[in-house]
Amino acid sequence: MNTHHPPEHSPIHTSPSLLLTMARPSGLTVQCIGIVSDDPGCLEVCQSVVEEYGLCSCSGESLTGSAPLYMLLLLDLHNLSPDHIRHLYDIREHHPNLPIVALVACSAVGERSAPLERLSEVVAAGVQGLLFKPVLAETLAATVGSIVAQQQTRYHQLWAAWQYLNDAVFLLDPHTKKILEANPAAEALTGYNRTALLSKAFHSLFDMLDGPNRELLYNSSNGTPRPDEPTSEARLQRADNEHLLVSLGVSRVPYGNKHLLVVIARDISLHVWRTKQAIQVEKLAAVGRLISCVAHEVNNPLQALHNSLHLLLNRPLDADKQRRYLVMAQAEVDRLIGLVQRLLDIHRPIPEAMRPTHLHRILKGVVPLIEQQLRDNNVYVMYDMHPGLPMTMGVPSLLKQVYLNLLLNAVEAMPNGGILTIRTYTVDAQSQQQLLSNATHSAHHPGYTLASDRTTWAVVEVRDTGSGIPAEELSKIFEPFYSTRNSSDGRGLGLAICYGIVEKHNGLLTVESTVGHGTNFRTFLPVAK
Repeated sequence: MNTHHPPEHSPIHTSPSLLLTMARPSGLTVQCIGIVSDDPGCLEVCQSVVEEYGLCSCSGESLTGSAPLYMLLLLDLHNLSPDHIRHLYDIREHHPNLPIVALVACSAVGERSAPLERLSEVVAAGVQGLLFKPVLAETLAATVGSIVAQQQTRYHQLWAAWQYLNDAVFLLDPHTKKILEANPAAEALTGYNRTALLSKAFHSLFDMLDGPNRELLYNSSNGTPRPDEPTSEARLQRADNEHLLVSLGVSRVPYGNKHLLVVIARDISLHVWRTKQAIQVEKLAAVGRLISCVAHEVNNPLQALHNSLHLLLNRPLDADKQRRYLVMAQAEVDRLIGLVQRLLDIHRPIPEAMRPTHLHRILKGVVPLIEQQLRDNNVYVMYDMHPGLPMTMGVPSLLKQVYLNLLLNAVEAMPNGGILTIRTYTVDAQSQQQLLSNATHSAHHPGYTLASDRTTWAVVEVRDTGSGIPAEELSKIFEPFYSTRNSSDGRGLGLAICYGIVEKHNGLLTVESTVGHGTNFRTFLPVAK
């Protein structure tokens, strides 16, 4: 086969970067058109047309092996033999995006050995042009010119994207992790110019903090990025020795018969700082609300206690009145002790050792305790229980307290009657996250996520058909002393205590509610191993 090799300045030999080679803006003279033909006449016509466009040509024989970066391939299929068509499909398999113009002998179409169905196979392979030999220079030039124009537009678009991306992009060797290319945003992020970056290994700049792609970026592994966890966090040491917190996204890109790694880095230092500030502001606001509520709750019994003691000390009272005021004072002291006790319960360590616990037994033990409330409020209980619900690690007495509180809340939310549904099932970590993300009106601790190494979760739902909770109130539902209704002593502490207990069990308590359609509380507890 006759071949014509590209000149030495061709980027096929000088640039290791797939992205920059495909998007170099200095004109089409740096691009190469591959020609596969052993027909001297066809080869001559093809080479003359290519040279008219100021392009270089070379043999395309190695397209199924190494990876020359052609902008176009002229492929002679001769008489459409099975071997030639198989070669076409092999090329397409290795280079799915390479534009191909197929050249077919005109006489082949009429031969019995090459029926028209063969042409359908050629078209199905995704060729951009189909010309019959002997090919006319004008026809070939028009076809090549059209594809070259399209490719030139594409290259300039890619170049513009590469140049003006706000995110830093690094192209890495998958084995050595050496930086092969970097865009201008990478220079701005790191403080190094492109020449300095190309002499560095990725791990010399970035210190991975967490994430699933650590092995891929720091060892000699040529594995596959984790699609379920596409980003990781790392600390970047800039040229000026400043440290930045960045997020890293890793992808593999095909490069002939191998793959390269593309790492997209984004500075998240400001975002993290703002998030911490927002959390701190919310903490201070929550503390302020807590202090205000505690002061209000404590003030009433203190005032009653003060008045009782004042009367005892400053007025002559008979024995019966003295006893009455002393009983009142003792009642207010007991009220204060109970209030403090409930506050301590929110963050008190679990007093018992956790053990495998069956949630169905706890639920069946709790429901009889609220039978009177169910009858008084005309509430019916419906069960949807998982028949093989696995056990969880927990403290039965504390979990009983959680579900008793949730059931009482549900009953109180339906003073005019309704249906209380108790449902149990299991989910994996991915389904659990989907439940949270799909909830349109929900609340849970914003900074709390379930442990990633847990694979299965036992879920208990307590759903009512009451009036629901407005969306603006859901964010405060688990705060101490917050309540959507007027209760007696210690109001608003129940859900806060429940949340603390579930959190100590390495679980999560969430609520979803829609006004007019009811409320649904869920507990997620890790299954016992």
